[in-house]
Amino acid sequence: MPVSGYTKFGVGLDEAAKRDHIQAAAKKVFGRVGYHHASVKEIISEAGISRRTFYTYFRSKEDVLIQLVDTFIEEVKRTKELETPDELQSTTEVRDQVRRLAWALVEVILKNRELIKPLFEGMVLDDDVLTPRSENLLKIFQTFIREYLEAAQAKGFAHEGDAELISGMLLGMYMETVRKYIIKQKRPPLDRLVKEILALLERGLLKPGPTPS
Repeated sequence: MPVSGYTKFGVGLDEAAKRDHIQAAAKKVFGRVGYHHASVKEIISEAGISRRTFYTYFRSKEDVLIQLVDTFIEEVKRTKELETPDELQSTTEVRDQVRRLAWALVEVILKNRELIKPLFEGMVLDDDVLTPRSENLLKIFQTFIREYLEAAQAKGFAHEGDAELISGMLLGMYMETVRKYIIKQKRPPLDRLVKEILALLERGLLKPGPTPS
């Protein structure tokens, strides 16, 4: 079903809103069929616009995807930087801050869930557009995990271990969970899923601290 909310494309819309409308349609198409199986024709149909209108704002489906994914990555970066592990003073503070940021990142991912399928394509296919962006996103998430683990280890709140290797292994586990939840639609309640992931992380890495309420 085409993107709703517009009775006639362009009426009462500024240029930014027109681009947003086309991007929203493209996002839906990419979420359904991925990047490589998507076509400009499908995006045009989803948006309810002419081919000429599409090419007024974008050069290709690749152009749309690049802008969508780059915006998503910047949002992930901003969310990750909302808090840092530098001033953490206890196991409880580590646990609470990681939980806050984990939920914030989950919300960003869910808001952009249609981009997960094409980004997974970039992880398994050698693609000039997707692969570097997929690798960049993975690096951001792994750095997030590693930085918190290193900070907790340095202050004696976490067990010793190779933070780089551990963060890579944890990332693999999390990405498989994301793949099943968003792409395969194997969906236990989200709050339970995130709670169990965080509990596993805490039990495995953090030293005993006060019992959370």
